[in-house]
Amino acid sequence: MRFRGAPRVRPGAVPRGDRRALPGPSRGVQGAHADRGRRRAAQDVDRQGGEETTEEAVVSTLEEVCEDVRKRIGTVTRDDLGPVSARDFQRFAVAAGEPPGATAPPLFLSSVLGWGAGPTGDALSPDGTGDETAGLPLDGLRLMGAGQDLDFHAPVRDGTRVVRETSVEDVTLKQGGSGPFLVITMLRMFADESGTPLVTCRDNLIARPEAPR
Repeated sequence: MRFRGAPRVRPGAVPRGDRRALPGPSRGVQGAHADRGRRRAAQDVDRQGGEETTEEAVVSTLEEVCEDVRKRIGTVTRDDLGPVSARDFQRFAVAAGEPPGATAPPLFLSSVLGWGAGPTGDALSPDGTGDETAGLPLDGLRLMGAGQDLDFHAPVRDGTRVVRETSVEDVTLKQGGSGPFLVITMLRMFADESGTPLVTCRDNLIARPEAPR
C-alpha cells in the first residue's frame, strides 16, 4: 500500500536584500573607493534587473500553467479502488498510534494513494510525488502539501468497496516573499459502490518552480 503524508507546508518569507545609499563624492583614496563602490552598485543594479526579468518569465510560465489547470476544473476522474481490507486499515491504525478496530481510522482513505505497491523510485518526480495530481500539466514544478480539509460521512468497514472521484476545484496564482507560486485545490470524493459518500477530501497543493542549483 502507498500512503500520503499530509505536512502543512507554507511558503516561508524570505527577507529582502538591504538597500543602502551610494557613497557621496570624495577625494584621493576615498574617491577611488567611491568609484569602485559606484561600479559595484551599477553591477548590482544590472543583476537586479536580470533577476526581475527572470521573475517575469517565471510569472509568465506560471500564468500559462494556471490557465491550463483552470481549464480542467470540474473534469472528474473516477477510480474503482476495490474492497477495503480490515487488515490494511488496522495496520494503518497501529502505525498512527491508534487502537485497531472494526472500522477504518478517519484519515485512512484520504491517506491511501493505492492498494498496490506503487511506482518505483525512478518513476517519481524529484519532489517525491507520483500520480497524485491526476495528470495535471505540472512538469518542472515542485509540489508541496499545504493541508487538507476533510468531511467524514460514513464509517468504512472490512469489505467496503471504495470508488474515488478526483477533480480540480480551484487554482490561484499568488506572490510570496520567495517568488510566485500556484495554490491548487484538488477535490477527492470517496464513496462506496452504491454511491453512499464516505469521505470528502480537499487537498491543497503549492506548486512552484524548481529552486536553481
